[in-house]
Amino acid sequence: MTIASITSIRIAIAAVCGVLAGCAEPGAPIRHYVIDTTEQRGTVRQASAQDGPIIAVAPVALPEYLNQNGILTRNSRNEIVRSESHVWAGPLSEEIGRAVAENLSALLPTDRVTLGAVRRILPVDYTVDIEIVQFERTEATNAVDLVARWVVFRGDERTVLAMRRSQLHTPVAGTEYQDTAAAMSDALGALSEEIASAIMQTRDRRKSDRLSAERMSRNQGGNGGAAPARRR
Repeated sequence: MTIASITSIRIAIAAVCGVLAGCAEPGAPIRHYVIDTTEQRGTVRQASAQDGPIIAVAPVALPEYLNQNGILTRNSRNEIVRSESHVWAGPLSEEIGRAVAENLSALLPTDRVTLGAVRRILPVDYTVDIEIVQFERTEATNAVDLVARWVVFRGDERTVLAMRRSQLHTPVAGTEYQDTAAAMSDALGALSEEIASAIMQTRDRRKSDRLSAERMSRNQGGNGGAAPARRR
């Protein structure tokens, strides 16, 4: 082998090593995001939060494509792009559950909201089950689309009080991932408002039914429990 050949081989090896070294250099720093909660405590509450109903938010169900750390963008009807450097600070299902629980606590007159399996050891008044169908930014419209099915059960988890499908379209203020996270927070806030409204309607209906039953009971007691006999 000639000296020229050896030199060429050394140059080629050096070039390859340079390319590999360049590939090994660290890329952009990873940024972590959380879901914000809505704070409406001061304007909504009218009763003591400590005496409010006990509400349990069950673990949130997510489709597998959303069960990722990276924040997703829908580029077309069927194409999803996952970011490698913009990720959720925790599992998205837990972020959603935490945010909804805090939102319900702010929207309803109660501080007694629990997450996960804790509801098994508490005398729960309402249980909320949420199944997320779609939850990501759509590039074509620059908006977050949230589709969710949710159920409100009585505390025994056998009586369905409300069962609905929510479809929310929330514009994104910009093109940064922090804008997407903010819009997703707003979408969950709107979903929480729908759930809180259903719980309040259920409470109002139960209160009305109870008052009607008490009024009927008093009326029957005033009549001696029996209708007066007719005279012939």
